[in-house]
Amino acid sequence: MRHAVLFFGLGALFVAGGCNSGPKKTILTGKLHNAGKSILPDKKAGVTMVFLPVEPTGVTYPAAYNSEDDTFQVYGNDSQGIPLGKYKVTISVMALNLTKQLERVNEAYAEGKTPIEVDVTGPELDLDLSKFKPKQ
Repeated sequence: MRHAVLFFGLGALFVAGGCNSGPKKTILTGKLHNAGKSILPDKKAGVTMVFLPVEPTGVTYPAAYNSEDDTFQVYGNDSQGIPLGKYKVTISVMALNLTKQLERVNEAYAEGKTPIEVDVTGPELDLDLSKFKPKQ
């Protein structure tokens, strides 16, 4: 009887500890800016950001963007976060009056052209566009 209790106790610990063999994940939060300034002409504009794994997996991770304070969150497709690792980040600005400057931003940071590559190692990311030179 004692062995049965020990066996079931160890089995319960194994199940409670989980058998999560998947990659470590984090819910990513951050701020998008250009040398400390907002990239938006006004708070009525919006931004679409997508995190694309550098090693293509067929999965992309859209960010929830708050134009009031230029912050973003990436919850992942299962709301449990995104795997730690290297990502390309695409950015698209949406505004009622799309200026030439905003059109250049949209072109420079589009999928296949974006120079933004980040290493997600934890839950916070400061994304300063002034540190990423657009491709010519």
